[in-house]
Amino acid sequence: NDDLSIKAFDQLIEKLDYGKQFFLKSDIQSLKKYKYSLDDALLSGDLKVIDEARAILKKRIKEVQLYVDNLLKKPFNYNKSETLETDSEKRRFVTTKNNLFNLWRQILKYETLVKIEQIGEEQEGDSKKKDKKKKKKTPVKKILKKNYESEARKKVAKSYHRIFQRLLKDRKSDRHDDFYNSLTRVYDPHTTYMV
Repeated sequence: NDDLSIKAFDQLIEKLDYGKQFFLKSDIQSLKKYKYSLDDALLSGDLKVIDEARAILKKRIKEVQLYVDNLLKKPFNYNKSETLETDSEKRRFVTTKNNLFNLWRQILKYETLVKIEQIGEEQEGDSKKKDKKKKKKTPVKKILKKNYESEARKKVAKSYHRIFQRLLKDRKSDRHDDFYNSLTRVYDPHTTYMV
């Protein structure tokens, strides 16, 4: 049933890269050869689609990880005004590695700003408690001047290091889960296959 396969394919891609932060548009195009045959793969037990998709994903994660590790070694330019779409449902898969790296630069810049604000509030909050004054939100520009940026980048780097390590662990049962869950969710989004 082509309708089942199409919906299951979309579910599979969403499961593997929900945030549209790793696959390129060309990666999705190369996997579309399986779009109409997932129902056949279910019957035959041939999981080439998931093996190929996970191999591409793993390659992209390693590329992004290397980029992230290098990027977080130096400060971001906070004078440049830019926007980041944080809603993954509104995002589209990017077309080039440069676009992918730019997306990650924006994500990391945003995450670093959030961490800077948290550190600043913690620091300012501690000193204000000592002064017994009411806690006010400290502007990010003032926090940046206090040089919390380096500490924030280190915390973001540590967090993403753990995330990438988890994503790169590849167990056979995970591959089966991804495949079968993409099929079962077509019928019922609350049903999952368990190995």
